Amino acid sequence: MNKIIILFCLTVALCTSCSKFLEVTPKATKVVYSVQEVRSALTSYLFALITNYGDEGSTPASYVRFNGMNIYYPMHRNADVGFSLYSDNLSLPTFISGTSTASGATNTNGGYPYRTYYYENQKWESIIMSERLWRQLYANIGYLNTLLMDLEKTPDKTISSYEIIAGEAKTLRAYYFFKLLQWFAPLNEDIGIPMNIDPEVYEGIGRSSQKKVYKFIIDELTEVVSYKTAPETGYSLFYNEGKLIINAILAEIFIYKGTSVASEATDWINAEKFAKAVIDLRSIETTTEQYQELFLTTSRQVIRNSPFALLQIQKWGNMLGSNYAPWGTTGAERQYADDKLVRLFSETDIRFQYFFRKEASSGKYLCTKHKWGNGSVDNNLVLFRVSGVYINYIEALARQGKSEAITELNKFRKLKDPLYKGYNGNDVTGEVIDERRKEMCFEWDYRWIDMKRTKMTITREAMTEDGLNVTHTLASDDFRYTLPIPAFELENNNNLTQNPGWTSIF
Repeated sequence: MNKIIILFCLTVALCTSCSKFLEVTPKATKVVYSVQEVRSALTSYLFALITNYGDEGSTPASYVRFNGMNIYYPMHRNADVGFSLYSDNLSLPTFISGTSTASGATNTNGGYPYRTYYYENQKWESIIMSERLWRQLYANIGYLNTLLMDLEKTPDKTISSYEIIAGEAKTLRAYYFFKLLQWFAPLNEDIGIPMNIDPEVYEGIGRSSQKKVYKFIIDELTEVVSYKTAPETGYSLFYNEGKLIINAILAEIFIYKGTSVASEATDWINAEKFAKAVIDLRSIETTTEQYQELFLTTSRQVIRNSPFALLQIQKWGNMLGSNYAPWGTTGAERQYADDKLVRLFSETDIRFQYFFRKEASSGKYLCTKHKWGNGSVDNNLVLFRVSGVYINYIEALARQGKSEAITELNKFRKLKDPLYKGYNGNDVTGEVIDERRKEMCFEWDYRWIDMKRTKMTITREAMTEDGLNVTHTLASDDFRYTLPIPAFELENNNNLTQNPGWTSIF
């Protein structure tokens, strides 16, 4: 990686000690910190995750800087929109139409502020999104590496203080490495990602194999699950009550790993085990009111006790200068859903009733899942939804050929649609993929990841910058199913080469 320059610049009420914790020191100088100093650095980092909004051109009042940039949680609204454009759930020809005038003024209710994403992502040739994700994920990992290194050196740590801090930092770091694998590593070639966990190694980190990365992150998360110290109420985020987020992440890892070059015979068994640990303790939505509880923003807050999502962060976003792009506002939605997605639902499905609204003038269905309900809150991060974990559980059963898969699929669908009659076919896994598309549509990268790991061929229409209709096709084995390594990384790291196929584009 590039030489890391660390700067800690945070002033927040929750930070009890703004020490020189992350200032660069000569290697020959020994610096020993107290547990309280390390904890304060983690406090500051967590506070930045729940307040910093992810606009790289702005500096919020409270922030952590690492490697010359503000750190924020990488999966924010820009990433959500970017991967929605990568999926097949949106109708793309109208994504930015009707949002500009002849005078050049813009209507920010629509997709116009995301036009640079739109023109790149419609062809699955993202540069902007890929660069931002890569830069932010490695900046977050670098910060956590430094924090964990200094935690190990603290002379006054106890088992409980160590586990509270390490549990949070290791969970986040492992999750970030996993997302890098999903996005920047090919599915069926053992070409992994740079995996640096030593903050004193600055330059030239090459790729680790996917098998090595998976072993590291699974071992780390398994270690954290074994910690005896309970998460601290009101403090811990990802190291949460019952360690359910860690179990959800492990289930997601094994689901993806099971269809990758690193797959092992035990992947589906493990996915089943870790998913069940979550669904046995939480609930799924069965009414439109419960969906509204998740997706209608109310106030700036962190919600840890929702029965339907393991973590929810509602904060200010103002992404790309627009509070409500690209989805619009309640009653004035701007984006149309893809017809094939809409046809998967029955009209008695509560998700059909909440996720869509039929437009009288066109007969098309508008996306209504994301609700902008408060002027000070427009970046609503609904993370690790229990319904999504439940679908992972059903897929794990189906991949093992267990008869319970059909039983659980029918149970899940009946809870979403009281009039559902049951599935009697043979392609249970295919039905599960469709069910995830329905449940998680317009959320993060779920559909894109399913497209990648099941090797779908996608053909869709869009609009060029000149206003012309165009058709794009993504083949089942297309190299664009792997995001490109950013040019700035390749220029500064001689041990990295571009992902296969991308040299024909750049």
